[in-house]
Amino acid sequence: IVAVVVLTLLLSLALFVSQAATIEWANAGSDWATGGNWVGGTAPVNGTGTDIASFGSTGASPVNPNLGAARSVNGVSFLSGAYAYTVSGSTLTIGTGGITDSATNIETFSNQINTSTSETWTSNGGSTLVLNGTVDLATTASSSRTLTLNGSGDATFGGVIQNSGSSSTGSLTYSGTGTLTLNN
Repeated sequence: IVAVVVLTLLLSLALFVSQAATIEWANAGSDWATGGNWVGGTAPVNGTGTDIASFGSTGASPVNPNLGAARSVNGVSFLSGAYAYTVSGSTLTIGTGGITDSATNIETFSNQINTSTSETWTSNGGSTLVLNGTVDLATTASSSRTLTLNGSGDATFGGVIQNSGSSSTGSLTYSGTGTLTLNN
């Protein structure tokens, strides 16, 4: 009976540890990878299957996050009432959580964004999502991915949308009611 209890506890702990967390930016400093710059003192796990990086209005004023090295997250969420942010620096790879923008301020990525799988990005009513860096839909050889944009907010692509993987294909599908602007 002791073995069953121990096994049950270990399985419960494993399930708890593997669950994704939503971790909010604390506006305490600019380095994405520094735990103290996130509420709770821990940066999102560097991987596409785990954490959602969330941006709101914590702190007295916004501090724009900078990626000093390439990072990956399951998704990015700009909360309703979020400050206007510009994410910059190295490449950010987004997982199945995609990007959700519910803020009324303009939220900007000036760095390269890679998708790790087919995914959906949502710009909700009153929101404007701006992607000024390259968006790479398929970085893996012989992969095929679709990026779906939806929502009633606006989205602007100021950089190149590409498929850098050898023999890869990628497509952009727009199913929203806001304005989609492709500048490149």
